[in-house]
Amino acid sequence: AVRHLQSGVKDSYLKNPGSEPLTTATLGQVLAETVNKYPGRVAIRSVYEDVTITYEQLLNQADSLGCALRAQGLQKGDRLGLWSHNAAAWLVTCVAAARVGLIPVLLNPVYEKPELSFCIKKTGIKGLLINDKLPNKNYYGMLREMIPELQTSKPGALRSDVFPTLTTVITAGKEQLPGTLSYDSLITYNNNDATKYGAEIKPEEGCIIHLTSGTTGKNIHILKINN
Repeated sequence: AVRHLQSGVKDSYLKNPGSEPLTTATLGQVLAETVNKYPGRVAIRSVYEDVTITYEQLLNQADSLGCALRAQGLQKGDRLGLWSHNAAAWLVTCVAAARVGLIPVLLNPVYEKPELSFCIKKTGIKGLLINDKLPNKNYYGMLREMIPELQTSKPGALRSDVFPTLTTVITAGKEQLPGTLSYDSLITYNNNDATKYGAEIKPEEGCIIHLTSGTTGKNIHILKINN
C-alpha cells in the first residue's frame, strides 16, 4: 500500500484537510492571542543584556514602539530595516512592525557598506534600527560614512539624496547619537493603542522580508505574507 501511494504521488509533499478548520490571522493577532493565554510567561530572555521580558511586556513595548513610529510618519507597508546583532530590541521591533502594518527587513549585522546600501535601495527602507557598537562593528559609524547628513539631521527627518526613502534611524544603544531616535524613549510612548493600525492589516498581505546570503551575487529579497 505504501509503495502504491508513493508511486502515485506527484506533489512535493502530501496534504490532506485536517480535523480542525484553518483560520486566517495576522502575525500581530497571533501574538495578541498568545499574550491573552500566557501574559506572565517569559517571551524574551537576553542573558548578556540582563533583560527578561514577558509576553505582556513584549506586547506593550511593541505597541508603544509601533504607534510611536506611525506617529513619526511611517505608514502601512513602509519598510523598517533591522540591522543589529542579537538583542531584545531586535525582536521587540520586529513585533512592533507586525502590530502596526510596517514590514521589517531582516538585515545581516555583518553587512558592510556595499551590501547595506544595496538593501536599503532595493527594498526602499524608510526606518532603520541600529544597536550599540561592538569591538568589530560600528553601525552608526558606517551609516555616518554612507550618509554624512545624518549627523546634522533632526531625528526622524533625515533627507539624503543617496537614500531618498530613508527618513528615520533608531538606535537601541545607550548613547544618544546625532540624527537618531532613542529606542528606549519610543517603547514608553504613551499612546500605545495599536488597534486602529492592526485593523488595516489583511492576512494575505506581506509581513516580513527575508534576504538570501548573496554569496554568489546580489541578495534576493523575499516577502512573506501573514498567512
